[in-house]
Amino acid sequence: MYKKTVFLLILLLTITSIYSLAPLRPDQRQIDLTIKDNGNMVVKNFRFGFPDGTFDSAEFRTATIDPNKIKDVYYWSKDFPPKYIGAHGMLMFLMKDFNGIVTDRGEKEIGLVMSVEAWLRTDQEYSIIKGVKPGNYPIIYTVTGYTDGIQRAINVGGLTIGQYKLKLNDDQKKDLLIRTLKKAASVRDESYNTVVNSCVSTVFDLINEVVPKKKRLKKWIIPYVLLNPRVILPRLAPGYLQSKGLAGKKDALYDMNSTIVLDTEDGPFKIVVADLPTRPTKRSDFDFTQFDNTIANYLTTITMMREMGKNSENITANVLFNQFSYETDVMLDDIQKMVKENPSRYIEHYFSNKLNEIEGTEDITLIINEAKKQ
Repeated sequence: MYKKTVFLLILLLTITSIYSLAPLRPDQRQIDLTIKDNGNMVVKNFRFGFPDGTFDSAEFRTATIDPNKIKDVYYWSKDFPPKYIGAHGMLMFLMKDFNGIVTDRGEKEIGLVMSVEAWLRTDQEYSIIKGVKPGNYPIIYTVTGYTDGIQRAINVGGLTIGQYKLKLNDDQKKDLLIRTLKKAASVRDESYNTVVNSCVSTVFDLINEVVPKKKRLKKWIIPYVLLNPRVILPRLAPGYLQSKGLAGKKDALYDMNSTIVLDTEDGPFKIVVADLPTRPTKRSDFDFTQFDNTIANYLTTITMMREMGKNSENITANVLFNQFSYETDVMLDDIQKMVKENPSRYIEHYFSNKLNEIEGTEDITLIINEAKKQ
């Protein structure tokens, strides 16, 4: 009787915890994929914009994609603080004409964006430190329209996009598109990991599947011992692609002031970024997520510095140590700037709680206290 009671109690608690979870974020949905006899790929849960510029307003379609219409593939780097480290890598597939992507409502799009993300609930924010531990976040491959990708990064997210054209032949471009959509639809039980299963490492894995062995991107410098920092630190990813001859120089930097004009076989495709619906903000709002990520990046960098700087005879370690030292200074400047630009008595308690959660933050504490005085 006792064992049965305990079992029922555990079962009840499990069921309660499942049903008490916050809902998944409305802007993230895993795609379903059907491939037709003619090779066209039908994608359900194809995100198609944010009508009022908020996450809650995300709209989805069923889109038919013709892989034969692929024109070019680009690596997109969605950049955010801290400088030289913070970024999110994505793949953008540009089509030859307006018939390459058509929705179930007859709407036409000139390209699509694939972004690998931590799948979050509405009460969650992504933490780089938590992201290092397996199992904290499920992984999701979101697939969106080109315009949606621009709007999500700039108008909704307040960030910028750096664009790098990948140097692939026509067969590789088509193959990469097909593999990317198949992967996006098939991933079910993996975890997002800041280091080994991230926005950059998964994109590199896909690229590796279509390029010759000599051009493949290495995740490890020493297998399962020393990770490649050009994969761990997303801002270094474009340079790594370039060093392998897989990408050209940055050919565009999109922000709120950009007017984008793309040449197609059907004529120009134009987007005035400022005309897209933009997330409403208040001047007094403080970006707690950005602050959390800046501190998390700072601590991650410090940890990596300590590990890589242990062996003073290792030339690679010393180079990385010096680079991280510089980037840490930049991050501290970012933290100071964020506090100065968002003065509010309401954030003091928030700061103190955050600082109590982490160790070795003397420098951060000093900067915050100094910033509050000004």
